[in-house]
Amino acid sequence: MVSKRIFIPDFLFGSLEILKGLTEDQKKSFLEEIKKLKPLTLDIPDDFFKNISEKLNINIQDANKLFDLLIEFYLSFYIVRNERDLPLYLSNVKDEIEKIGEPKIIPSNWEEFINFWKEALSIDAIGTIAKADFLQREQYNLFFDARIYTDIRPIFSIDTTKNPENAVIYHNLKIIFGHETTTKDIFISLNPGDLIRLKNVIDRAINKEALLKKLFKNKNLTIIQDEKE
Repeated sequence: MVSKRIFIPDFLFGSLEILKGLTEDQKKSFLEEIKKLKPLTLDIPDDFFKNISEKLNINIQDANKLFDLLIEFYLSFYIVRNERDLPLYLSNVKDEIEKIGEPKIIPSNWEEFINFWKEALSIDAIGTIAKADFLQREQYNLFFDARIYTDIRPIFSIDTTKNPENAVIYHNLKIIFGHETTTKDIFISLNPGDLIRLKNVIDRAINKEALLKKLFKNKNLTIIQDEKE
């Protein structure tokens, strides 16, 4: 197979530096904890990172960065590059790190570095989380958040010196979403009837999700959630 150059973004340099600073025993403990992980949600519990922090004697932020590094490398290997030759991929990683030439991310022992990643990228939990996250984020637009602003507007008569006798209540729905690498928002005006229709649509989707979970409950299929329920 022809070797292909890979790209390691500079935002991963800090994580690679943390990895470089770990002893072999720390790396072993780290991978053992990862293997225990049973992904039921893409939102990994804080206790998981706290446990890694305590076992490795590092701060929780660094534990998060190490975990994210595993996910990024898995995505690069299995999904973005669509390869199955792990030794070749890791050889390309070695070539790229050496080409970058940043001392803080160059391993002191390449054999240990390669062996760590061979084991790390073979852990089922890492693959499951990376693929689930990729499948959800493959959509064109990603929902981030929403707000509904409710207001009342009085209706004035021609004679504006008189108090208004009528008014309308309306809602303004703000949807915040991600598009490619940017965050955007859109405002949609809703009247009371629109609000009820929107609620009915959301309730229906929630009911369908519950039914699907029930149908697959006894089929050895774990439904991974985007966040904690």
